[in-house]
Amino acid sequence: MRENVWFLEYRLLTWRPAGLAAAGVGAVVSLALVATLVSSHNNSTQLLTGGIELGLPLVAGGLAALPAGHDSARELQLSLPTPYRRTLLRRSILAAMWPALGMATVSIAMVTTHRWMSSAGIVGGQLTWIAPLAWSTTMCCLVTVALRSYVAALMVVSVLGGVELLIGSIFRDQSWLHPLYLPATTDTLAHSFWWSNRLDLLGTAVVAALLTGRLLRRPECLLQEDAA
Repeated sequence: MRENVWFLEYRLLTWRPAGLAAAGVGAVVSLALVATLVSSHNNSTQLLTGGIELGLPLVAGGLAALPAGHDSARELQLSLPTPYRRTLLRRSILAAMWPALGMATVSIAMVTTHRWMSSAGIVGGQLTWIAPLAWSTTMCCLVTVALRSYVAALMVVSVLGGVELLIGSIFRDQSWLHPLYLPATTDTLAHSFWWSNRLDLLGTAVVAALLTGRLLRRPECLLQEDAA
């Protein structure tokens, strides 16, 4: 029966998570191919790394938060014996699954083609995309539930991603901003604090997940329609 619930939740999400994930992976790979043709092997490797470390995790975060921000049957869900937080957890996992599979596929391809950039090796280096994925999905869900606004969650991660791309040196030079620096692998100058950065991202993700679960225990905070 439980397997049927997962399958039904997957069908409710339709093709959108898989389609957006495929589009994201396609965009990253296409840009890397263009960079290889017009520039250099190193630039294409950096684009691939940035895609699985910053671009695709933000896509996954937006997809994971979507069920919490848009649910036309929210009041009905809150009246059921199954806690609503479990339903949202299932939907968020299923929504973020496709971008995660895309990142894993790209990382395997980079390892086999000798493009892997992480100084932590192949196994530990998988935190290149796992840590930002965990951070972005939990933070997007937390902001969505706390502010009852899916748009606010998208704005937070989009602005942070844009700022880190444009002025990443500030995050690299200021130690108190290290825990928020997602592209620490792409930025080779940030490798000195790579391990602490990855662990900080994972720790923040755990805290955000616990806070989200705590907020979801208060159904009165979820009855208001999403501000988006």
